[in-house]
Amino acid sequence: MTISVKMMNDIAQHAAAMANEAMEMAACMQLIVDDCAEQLAAKKAAQEPQNSAKPSGTEPPTMSEKDTIPTEQPANAENPLTIVELRAMVTELSTPENRPKIKGVLTKFGVKKLTELNPAQYQDFMTEVGRVCKV
Repeated sequence: MTISVKMMNDIAQHAAAMANEAMEMAACMQLIVDDCAEQLAAKKAAQEPQNSAKPSGTEPPTMSEKDTIPTEQPANAENPLTIVELRAMVTELSTPENRPKIKGVLTKFGVKKLTELNPAQYQDFMTEVGRVCKV
């Protein structure tokens, strides 16, 4: 069985496109990991003053299930979306075609990352993302 030069070229082009897709997906996943790391660092920093007031030599409290599960603001009429829901929706829409559009909407809102958005902007952000991504 012979493979023509054109077929080999097509295979190479498809492989390059797949590699580019994988790199873009990895970059998006890294953004999510970075956002999570920033949130964790901020949460730890906010808890440090409380923890530093304890006398030395005492055992640290054990973590309860409540401490290990991140809590989000409950959804209500003013803020129906949480950052977790927003992230999930953006991840679902994040295709190679839509990524630049989503980044453009972030820029329009004056931020570089989802975590920089004000919670009051979540719904407007998602509406705009839906509009530009034609959902």
